[in-house]
Amino acid sequence: MDQDLYDEFGNYIGPGFEEDGGLDSDLSLPDSDVDREPVTRITRQNIVEYDPESAYKDDDPYEDVEVFVREEDTQTIEVPIVKAEESHVERVYNIRRLDSDINAKNFDIMEESMPPNRFTFQFMASLMNQPEFIRNVCIAGNLHDGKTTLVDRLIEHSRFTNRGAARASSKGLGREGGGASGGHTQRPTEAMRTTTEFTRYTDSRLDEQAREMSIKATPISLVFQNSLYENVEDPSDHPKCKSYLFNIFDTPGHVNFMDEVVHALALSDGCVLVVDVLMGLTSVLENVIKQCVHDGVKMCLVVNCLDRLVLELRLPPSDAYLKICHTIGEVNQYLASTVELLRGSAGGGAEGDGEFENEYEFAPEKNNVAFASGIFGIFFTLKSFAKLYSRNNLHEFSRRLYGDYFYNPVKNTITTKPVYVHKASEVRESQGQTKGTEDDQLNGTEEYDENYNENDGRVNEEEDDKYEEMELKRTFVAFILEPIYKLISHVASDEREELEEVLEEFNSALTTEVRISLKKEDYKLTTKQILAKVCSCLFTDASAFVEMVISTVPSPKENNYNKFRVHYTGDLTTSLVEDVKRCDAKGKLVVFVTKNYFRSAEGTFDLFGRVFSGTLKKGDEIKLLGPSYTLDDDEDVIVRNVRNIWISEARYRVEVTKIGAGNWVLISGIDLCHFKTSTITHGLGLGTSGATGGATSGATSGTTGGTTGGTTGGYTSGGTSRTTGGSSTCALDLELMTISSYLAVTKPVFKVGLEPLNPNELPKMINGLRAVEKAYPASVLKVEESGEHVVLGTGEVYLDCVLHDLRRLFGNLEIKVSDPVVRFTETIMESSSMRCFVSTANQKNKLYMLTQPLQQGVASLVEERLNGATSTYGGSGATNFNENLRMLEKYGWDELDIANIWSFGPDSKGPNVLVNDTIPSEVDLTLLNQVRPSVIQGFNWAAKEGPLIEEPIRNVKFRLIGCELSSEYMNITPGQIIPAIRRLCYSSFLLSTPRLMEPVVFAEIQCPADCVASVYTILSRRRGHVLRDMPKPGTPFYLVHAYLPAIESFGFETDLRIHSSGQAFCLTMFDHWNIVPGDPLDKSIVLKPLEPAPIPHLAREFLLKTRKRKGLTEDVSINTFFDDPMLSTLAENLQEFY
Repeated sequence: MDQDLYDEFGNYIGPGFEEDGGLDSDLSLPDSDVDREPVTRITRQNIVEYDPESAYKDDDPYEDVEVFVREEDTQTIEVPIVKAEESHVERVYNIRRLDSDINAKNFDIMEESMPPNRFTFQFMASLMNQPEFIRNVCIAGNLHDGKTTLVDRLIEHSRFTNRGAARASSKGLGREGGGASGGHTQRPTEAMRTTTEFTRYTDSRLDEQAREMSIKATPISLVFQNSLYENVEDPSDHPKCKSYLFNIFDTPGHVNFMDEVVHALALSDGCVLVVDVLMGLTSVLENVIKQCVHDGVKMCLVVNCLDRLVLELRLPPSDAYLKICHTIGEVNQYLASTVELLRGSAGGGAEGDGEFENEYEFAPEKNNVAFASGIFGIFFTLKSFAKLYSRNNLHEFSRRLYGDYFYNPVKNTITTKPVYVHKASEVRESQGQTKGTEDDQLNGTEEYDENYNENDGRVNEEEDDKYEEMELKRTFVAFILEPIYKLISHVASDEREELEEVLEEFNSALTTEVRISLKKEDYKLTTKQILAKVCSCLFTDASAFVEMVISTVPSPKENNYNKFRVHYTGDLTTSLVEDVKRCDAKGKLVVFVTKNYFRSAEGTFDLFGRVFSGTLKKGDEIKLLGPSYTLDDDEDVIVRNVRNIWISEARYRVEVTKIGAGNWVLISGIDLCHFKTSTITHGLGLGTSGATGGATSGATSGTTGGTTGGTTGGYTSGGTSRTTGGSSTCALDLELMTISSYLAVTKPVFKVGLEPLNPNELPKMINGLRAVEKAYPASVLKVEESGEHVVLGTGEVYLDCVLHDLRRLFGNLEIKVSDPVVRFTETIMESSSMRCFVSTANQKNKLYMLTQPLQQGVASLVEERLNGATSTYGGSGATNFNENLRMLEKYGWDELDIANIWSFGPDSKGPNVLVNDTIPSEVDLTLLNQVRPSVIQGFNWAAKEGPLIEEPIRNVKFRLIGCELSSEYMNITPGQIIPAIRRLCYSSFLLSTPRLMEPVVFAEIQCPADCVASVYTILSRRRGHVLRDMPKPGTPFYLVHAYLPAIESFGFETDLRIHSSGQAFCLTMFDHWNIVPGDPLDKSIVLKPLEPAPIPHLAREFLLKTRKRKGLTEDVSINTFFDDPMLSTLAENLQEFY
């Protein structure tokens, strides 16, 4: 090897080689010819020329398909290869918009200009003068059952759109005088004829759009016309072409926001229950029904999501009918049991003047059940669908469209027999006959064939060769379900030519005024859009909804007194109540405020309520009655001036000058104190003069609350508030109106601790917390002894929304949040081991007490307040007290114990009882009655904060068995008695085997059958247990009901979805209290750090960690609650055992 030809690394550095003129040189081509010349492929046999472009042309089986070859990506890395659905893109956009600017406060989605409504607000104002043409309705149901989508369809019917402008130009919804005569229609302009998409219109917050669920109950007022009986020959006297004002509350479906539903029902005369036909009755719907029956709210039912029967379950029409019947029957069964249990508490169930009798049954033939598919715009009742076939005998025909009525296609009649026996020749003859008239369909409902055997529905054997049997279809299947099935299936599968033939066939079967037609450009839309277009031609207006509501829900003029007495805590025999009964716009002013809406642009709250009596005018001086107001103590009264009055329209508002009785009102300019609910009446010196002028005035020039502004809210020039100063004419003898809800799901048991990231921003956080308490009805704020601020809510989602608003909307600051925990309570297991006594600080008085556990169920019964209205804030507890006494008789309490009950604690609806068990001959009754208020106050103080962890006491009966009182008043002052009673309650409590109680949540889990085993596994890890699991009839899902400790429920939903691959869905809600395993005072238990405590040690762990978090001493100190003589007595008694 020549070393000169290679370098030190072995690389060749010698002269170059001569080029080989062989095959390789022949194949070398210039770079410019690479793309043009075919490549020669060398094989053993021969050489084949291969052209990449011609390869696709020779063997292309799809001549109409264009193939593109790309060697490089033509899109940037940020653009996804597969584009997401438009809804998800919109959701991501809202999330990014929500988080784009940390300092932004404008979370509300508002209209920039007045939308093109089919009615004018001047006409709406005229309707507000007539309460008989007003319906106040709340729409409620389970999460994702289609409530907001249903409201979207109603809004769509109330506005001009592309497909509705021409039709609306000739049909007016507004008629003066409540629909008597005269046109008052807003004509469509070119600006109105724009395509408007209504997607979750009442979800007017960005976080609601991002979460794809409602968080706040949103009111909206719409005007609709009852055109169902237009051009219908009906002997009954139905109101035809009348216009009605619908005040609608769209409420959240998530169980954490059930408080919003309760506060919305407090202003509503009726409730539209929306139920998913697949899932049927759920625990959320059960709670809504309970609250409606408790408040006497009239209900109607909407069976929604009919499209899921076709597109998801793909059930045959006959099976779909059975599924619908099962869903309605399931709701009826629960409703009947609830009415039986709560009959005494139903506001409309008792006898009285002006009341509206409730009929607790849902039946389509009673016109209180509707069927819908909100996503496609389907909404009908039996009457509205019957009108598509015939305008004669509408009532009789619709009555036979549901139930055990069958359609006979041979004779074109409706019969009650499921089997038709006929000769074979009849079928051949009927095939050539034309369709009979509508009147023929109503005849022959009791046909009888002589060869029909009523015992078995079969023909006689000897005639078997001459007669045939034919199974008849139910009328609901033949006239309603099969057309809907046919329409959906053909739209989803057929091409244009076939679809046009099907639509023409539909048009021939319907009345002449209903026509289904599609334009050429409509066929380029998606299947869902085409189906929505077709359904909009069938269901052209909201007349079915209007007819169902006005025939089921009473007007404010009929139901005003029933609604008032459910929430009023005062005397019902005053002259003010007479004004409420008449729904008198000229009477004394009474406004019940239940909702507070924050205006981010102004930084103030607007109050939303219902006018029960009188007229509220712009500029009026009014008084707000706070939660502690009574006729004897009017300190909690604030006097303000009304700055603006609005009609709320979800994404905009319209200003008016005054609003009369029976209407909903949005008030601005009186935001001062942080009341969740309040009662408003006229200020001092007004009397009834502020109500003169009667009815509501016309609306102003249509200002909106969007970016274009309107009259701004905020504080009036009055500046500070002032109290009445104990005037004798205070509030015209008006007492408080409150919301009474015994639903366990509305009780806040989840809590987090807060502190600002920057300590200097503590005042800003406190102001934000006050706003949170006002905006979220179920939220509760507390300050621990350590200075930690605690927020309590109904669930994880609830607290997440609270913290979001605190950071971004109310406080505009960064906060530090503790780990979520739950609220505990304290109870006892046994009676006191010995009689406890305590001396007052001056050693002049001595008191004796024993404690006992309450009977099982008594505490829950007292808390639920099953009889009548109650005061949420304890402002008027006399009614509650007497009713609780009557309830104790059902649990075997003797008359002496009931007569000696002094108080329920820690308030009038508390789960503890204070009983005066002293012997009259051994005590001075005069002195005892003097100290009774102090004893009750000390008892309430002790029941509110127990000795273990300063949490409320539960399920305990405190018996005062003796007292030695000084005869001098200076020795029995409240300063002496109250602290002594508190220590006496604590000492007797600690001697009764104290225990901690934790909240237990009820979990409703929907999942496929193969995920049930995973649910059991996850629950067992979290101290939960399954109550029952059962298949959901007519669906591929299983329904699992389980109990789970609330402190173990954090992250349960995420864990469940991970183990079920996202197939399981659950809702958790507070259900009851349960005793925590273990003794919280067992000092022998040693807790190891960073290790989970065994189940018997949980009570001790909870006690130590809770006391540490609250800034209390490490353990419970007995010396704090026992006097020295009591400790000596206790030591002597213990010596007997050691």
